[in-house]
Amino acid sequence: MKHVPFQSIYRNDFEVVEERDGKFTRYPHESQLPILLRALNLEFYGGLPSRVAIVQQITESTRRGPLHRFRFYGGESFSPKICLKGKGVVIADSNSHYG
Repeated sequence: MKHVPFQSIYRNDFEVVEERDGKFTRYPHESQLPILLRALNLEFYGGLPSRVAIVQQITESTRRGPLHRFRFYGGESFSPKICLKGKGVVIADSNSHYG
């Protein structure tokens, strides 16, 4: 399971962790998104645009290998998924050794 230290004067001794749910993993963990967003807003409020978002990576384990999706958390809810020409973007892990 992925654990990465988060360094901020607004959040001491905090690690960003991965969430596992069946064949899906989410990073950062969904329950951590409001905490991270608040710390980032406090950290960068003066130098950035009025809205900060966190990108969450969602990985689905399939028999053909991992599939990666991304969504943006900006507060109350998630922004729509990333789309190209109206289709959702999914990235397949080509270095996978699944068979």
